[in-house]
Amino acid sequence: MTDDGTHPQDGDQPGILADIPRRKFISVSTGDSSLAQMRFVSFKVNHLRSLAGLFHWFRLLLYFSLNTLGDLLSGRDSPRRRALRLRRAFERKGGSFIKL
Repeated sequence: MTDDGTHPQDGDQPGILADIPRRKFISVSTGDSSLAQMRFVSFKVNHLRSLAGLFHWFRLLLYFSLNTLGDLLSGRDSPRRRALRLRRAFERKGGSFIKL
């Protein structure tokens, strides 16, 4: 603001930068646009296949648990052996068996 109460044009005084040109906003009424409708997605579930996958997991868990129990009874149990056994169990099932 100058002494006479008026605003100087930006860039007229040294040390003052000019305004950046900005785009003008458009006014949109609610009648001009509509919201996207929610879609329901449905798919068929094969219960037998899901049950088979569950049994594969149970079999893997049983294999790991029984071998860990065998090592525990024989005195050879260690975290390293358990980790190796778990890795081998997953490798036997294949890489695509584990899906996140």
